[in-house]
Amino acid sequence: KALPTEFEFVDMDTDVDGNVYVVGRSGSRTTVKKFDSAGLVVDEQSIPEITDPVAIEMATNGYLYLAGGTRLVRLVARDLTIDQGTGNSNIVFTIPNSFRDLRFRDLVYVSASQKILLGAQNPGNRWPRFISIAENLTGSATVTEVRAMGVGSSSAGSSVRAITAD
Repeated sequence: KALPTEFEFVDMDTDVDGNVYVVGRSGSRTTVKKFDSAGLVVDEQSIPEITDPVAIEMATNGYLYLAGGTRLVRLVARDLTIDQGTGNSNIVFTIPNSFRDLRFRDLVYVSASQKILLGAQNPGNRWPRFISIAENLTGSATVTEVRAMGVGSSSAGSSVRAITAD
């Protein structure tokens, strides 16, 4: 089934059952759509916590992670709702204040370490960073400069386009 013309595709991922999760913009809203293996839309949710989506990732723990702007949310894959955790409040990670000028570019779930790895960069494409946080989005995040990982001699010429882990 085709996506509506007002839906601007951003990213997609799949789960082990063959479902496809698509994130995009519908006007000014961030929308996640879940398609079954036959291609039928079985669920759709607007996610107001994310205003500028860039990436969605299906994890082996039954959650989807959605990043955009300065925020990351954890969605329950079965119904696309934001995970409430044990405290009945939405689980949302926001870039620490000391790095507020950064915007997420990509994300990957690393099952071996049960961490989320995010690529982030400021709007001027300078100061690329990798941010690592626990899969439940709690605790403190680790922020690492790209040049600290042996990529280039300075951050000024580096850019985060996509990341992957195996």
